[in-house]
Amino acid sequence: MNGNLIILILSLIVLATYIIDVLSYRINIPGVLLLILFGLAFRFFADETNLQFPNLERITPILGTLALILIVLEGSLDLKLSKNKIPLIRQSVITAVILVFISTFSIALIFQTVYGQSLYISVVNALPLAVSSSAIAIPSVAGIKNHVKDFVVYETTFSDVFGIMVFNFLILNVVINFKSFLVFGMEFIFMLIASIILIFFLSFLLDRIKHHIKFFPILALVFAIYAVSQIYHYASLFGVLLFGLFLNNSDLVVQGKVAEYLNPESLSTEIPRFKQIVGELTFVFKIFFFIIFGYSTRITELGNPHALLIAAIVVASIFLFRFLFLRLVYRIPAMPLAFIAPRGLVSILLFLSIPAQLKIEGFNSSILIWTVFLTTMVLSVSMMAYRKKTKKIIPETE
Repeated sequence: MNGNLIILILSLIVLATYIIDVLSYRINIPGVLLLILFGLAFRFFADETNLQFPNLERITPILGTLALILIVLEGSLDLKLSKNKIPLIRQSVITAVILVFISTFSIALIFQTVYGQSLYISVVNALPLAVSSSAIAIPSVAGIKNHVKDFVVYETTFSDVFGIMVFNFLILNVVINFKSFLVFGMEFIFMLIASIILIFFLSFLLDRIKHHIKFFPILALVFAIYAVSQIYHYASLFGVLLFGLFLNNSDLVVQGKVAEYLNPESLSTEIPRFKQIVGELTFVFKIFFFIIFGYSTRITELGNPHALLIAAIVVASIFLFRFLFLRLVYRIPAMPLAFIAPRGLVSILLFLSIPAQLKIEGFNSSILIWTVFLTTMVLSVSMMAYRKKTKKIIPETE
């Protein structure tokens, strides 16, 4: 294909998806869902017109990983810590951890019943569907100013991080015993200490680099640190989360002797610019990941009634246990938090990362896509109802 034609197509895709992203809030449909549909439509168009593209499936996990790092970093850069938020943070973290466990085992039981696989294999395949997507949830609550937004940001971000940590643990430990937990705990402590050291180093660079190009080298270091950590199976995403939290709450940490090495005033000036760069890069990587994922999906598989039935049962179990947990344990009103549990980027990445020998035979990507679609549609409907209810209680003139 002609190089200029590829540039033209890519440019039009970016412009079209930008319009989709802007309009997604107004039409109450998450942009990620529209991006996947855009990819499916583009695949249909390419097939009908015999338009040939290179094999894009190989770069999908790479794009997804970069998008994931940026999404977690962007989300953490929006998290402001304070004493009055400690109960909310504790509540959201506990919710994320417990619901990942509950959802994983409930979905695993469904897979075990349907496919007759062992509990271990069923859990490995169920975990990707148990993790909430911050990539979808956070933009969906962007216009909300109350505790709902903060809860969703904290819960889904920690759900991403915790889900990936548990997935790596399961993949590396076919036999789970005390030794495996001990090794995992030691690795986590090591990663925590290393993250703190690297956070100060990266923040030092952000403060001291005077060259007009300073943000991309720092992001390149973040990507490199993540890649090295993943090679050794450490909790790399946790370090990214801590880095973003540190930057956005540097006024709480950069005090005393630390302020001699990190200038709080300089950091407060640089961080907004850094956040803007991260936000725009997140947008680019995210749109191409979801479009390519949609493009790589076989449209014929989506018409499989068996896959749709399994996905519907999985989605029903997700929202049932979420509703019961929030209502019975925390007594949180069902609307809208009980219905904000979309599956998306992390679910797709983890699904693609399952080793071939651990994949359930007969379990295809259409179940994953239907789960993403159904959970996202539930989110959209609940947010429309919530915004409509809120407008009635709080007039727009106020």
